[in-house]
Amino acid sequence: MGLVLLLREYDYNNAHIMRSKLQQHGVPVVLIDEETSVTLPHLKTLIGGIGLMVLEDDYEMARDILGLKYESPSKIVVCPHCNSTNSKPIQDELIMNLIARVFKIFTPDNQIQTNDKKYQCLDCGNTFLY
Repeated sequence: MGLVLLLREYDYNNAHIMRSKLQQHGVPVVLIDEETSVTLPHLKTLIGGIGLMVLEDDYEMARDILGLKYESPSKIVVCPHCNSTNSKPIQDELIMNLIARVFKIFTPDNQIQTNDKKYQCLDCGNTFLY
């Protein structure tokens, strides 16, 4: 039972109102990227705003409480070699994608492509695209 991203909200107050509403119904919520959105508001668009994370088991109930349309939680990354779900994005790729996204703001017609799909399995060490 892990955490899944319920939604992202650009407005600080709305994020806290949604968190309070969920907590009143007994759904534990974790806010991510909150500090960055507040202290560096010009980067809100780059990071996607404040994320509300809930437990996988509470995902559907949380969507119902907030009146959101149904959408399945984020896909679980599975290693094609050993079928493990214990993997992480490769850090070099994340840094390069961050740089690409920054430059994407200044390029016309989205000429720079970003790709967050390269992972490394923590069990077998396999590097794969997902």
